[in-house]
Amino acid sequence: MSAWHSGDRLPVRPRIGYLVSVTRHLLGLSALISGLVLAGCNAISGIGSLTFDGVGASGGGGAPPGDGGGGPGGGGGEAGGGGEAGGASGGGEAGGAGGGGGAGGAGGGGACDGEPCPVPTGVDVVEQTYTELRGSPGTATPAMDRCPESQVLLGFRGSLGPLGESLIHAKIQAQCGHLELTGGGPYTITTMPGDVTPFRGSEGTEPWEMVCPENEVVVGFSGWSGRYLDLLFIACAPLLVTGPPGDLRVELGPVTWPDGVGGDGGGEFPDTFCGADQVANLVQTVVEGGAIGAFGLGCTTPSLTY
Repeated sequence: MSAWHSGDRLPVRPRIGYLVSVTRHLLGLSALISGLVLAGCNAISGIGSLTFDGVGASGGGGAPPGDGGGGPGGGGGEAGGGGEAGGASGGGEAGGAGGGGGAGGAGGGGACDGEPCPVPTGVDVVEQTYTELRGSPGTATPAMDRCPESQVLLGFRGSLGPLGESLIHAKIQAQCGHLELTGGGPYTITTMPGDVTPFRGSEGTEPWEMVCPENEVVVGFSGWSGRYLDLLFIACAPLLVTGPPGDLRVELGPVTWPDGVGGDGGGEFPDTFCGADQVANLVQTVVEGGAIGAFGLGCTTPSLTY
């Protein structure tokens, strides 16, 4: 027998045969060990095959309740069924997915503590106040001509009479009107002509009429005066329903000034208005020497009825 040295080369075929033989022995040993382990598990459990119950994911709960206090969230879905364990070499099937949770109840709405808000049915007027008299009232007690019921002033008519080279207001009458609530939210307040007040003063020579724009009411006046009422302007405004459903209120819109009526005598007096969010429903007049010596308004507060 000759010795093998590191520099010597083995024949090719004998080396390959040697490797194949070693590999076969290792595979056989691995199979033997796997069989023993599986048999031992079966013997301990007392069953012929192993089954594993998988647990599916639970379904999510419902959406959170809405702002108005919603219903409770939906319940979670049922767990999915478990998958069967595979054989010695195959993997087990995955468990079924859990069912989806039910949707949460819708939030309760309402700006009136969860209850239906009251619905307005009309417009009424409350309280009574008075503006200053403009002109020369003297010591006379003014005539107070109020529109009937819940009517308010929509304008005036009358006639002018000569005074020297100018004109003055000889007589005057107020045009009243009804307030009507329309719509179902948003709401609108409209006007409709109603009654008239009595004429105050004496017959003039030049008739005139001055009314607010459509769906506006009288809220103030301005003009010129001396001994008599020379020139008259009226201030008008629409009525607006504002606020949330549970707290509706009536407010004045932008003020407009129709063209004035009268002569160019006397001196200018200050703009004179009803109180905040008030409208005119009465005319004050003082008659002096058969003509209008002083003029003013009476005012009230419009409010919604239910």
